[in-house]
Amino acid sequence: MMMSEKKRPVRIVLEITAALAIVGAAAVLLGGHLEKLVLFLLLSLFVMLFSLKYGIFAGIATFGLAVAFQIGLGLYRSEDVVLFFVSRNFMFETTFLAAVAGIAGVFSMNRKDRFADISERHDHLVKEKQELQETVKVLEESRQELKRRLLEHDSHLGTMYELFKAINHRHPEIVLDRALDVMKEHFGAKDAAVYYVDKTKSVLRLKVDTTGRSGIYRTTIREEKPPVLRKALAEEFPQFRSAEDPADAPFLAGPVKVSGEIRFMLVAGPLPFDAVSSQQFDLFVWFVKWLGERMESADEWMESNGERMHPGTAIYYSTEVPFLRQLCENRQKKYGVPYTYSEIPADGLSIYEVQEAVGKRVRELVKVDIVAFDEKRKVVHLLLPNTNKEEEQLVLERVQQGIKHWKEGILL
Repeated sequence: MMMSEKKRPVRIVLEITAALAIVGAAAVLLGGHLEKLVLFLLLSLFVMLFSLKYGIFAGIATFGLAVAFQIGLGLYRSEDVVLFFVSRNFMFETTFLAAVAGIAGVFSMNRKDRFADISERHDHLVKEKQELQETVKVLEESRQELKRRLLEHDSHLGTMYELFKAINHRHPEIVLDRALDVMKEHFGAKDAAVYYVDKTKSVLRLKVDTTGRSGIYRTTIREEKPPVLRKALAEEFPQFRSAEDPADAPFLAGPVKVSGEIRFMLVAGPLPFDAVSSQQFDLFVWFVKWLGERMESADEWMESNGERMHPGTAIYYSTEVPFLRQLCENRQKKYGVPYTYSEIPADGLSIYEVQEAVGKRVRELVKVDIVAFDEKRKVVHLLLPNTNKEEEQLVLERVQQGIKHWKEGILL
């Protein structure tokens, strides 16, 4: 392009020279009456063509060359060129050539300006088209990304709904069972368990697990807590197992807060690799929060439902025993969790005396061990989850001793 611009003046000079040579040759060769008319027409055509092609400045230049050519031709023919400047014909021809150069030059400039405007507008439109195409491309990419995120969001919302629906039960024992199901089915945990946390956060007692007392989860955790549990209790936030934890430590621990206090600890064993992600962890955090709220609602329902528990106590009516035994049976069939059931006579004791006599001799009344009382028969029903026959015997001896002391009038 730059070479073409550099060669343009040379091309113009060559074209003008060639045109003048042609006109001169015609003037020399032609003679007679038509010579001046033909020469004038050739010069007019010469000025007009170059003015139209190259603009007004080229037109002025060609006009000057045409006048100079006429004067030179007169000198060549030995004519008196001074008379040219007073001759009407010469002045008319000169004026006409000047008018042709001016009009054709202005027309050429207007045409070039219009062409330049059209070209500039075309370039602008092409540039806008390219920018629009790039914008459309970006929008398409954004649409695809939003579509992907929307699908993920819908899937995430669907999962959240399924998690909440799974634990949406009134009875607290059923809520905990469903929480274990969620850990295995939705989060892909190999095993899971729920510990009851005492008010001092120093003792964790196994409430229910999915391993059937295989030894993976200890029944009681006191001072020797692994770092993952200590950190979860201290920060009151779910934690992953770290390099500091022993090999038998839970892979994931989530403190479940009920009424603003940590009441349970939800733990899980190894998780699949695709479940160990920030999105899944956030989902687990929400699930632990929902579990606490659901347990709080279940406790309120239990307290407001006078047909299940004796008012003002943590002891069930005896009519609830079949339902509670069925829960333990289901856990034993599904997870292999053992339990024991016993009946202890409590003649002469009221419901409140039974609570005092039994409450301090079992493992966290209601929260771990379940006690029911039949006021008509004066019988205490003991339902001990995660307990074998040897452990049951120790609990029975403590409970029987407590009842005996109350009968003898000794308050411990």
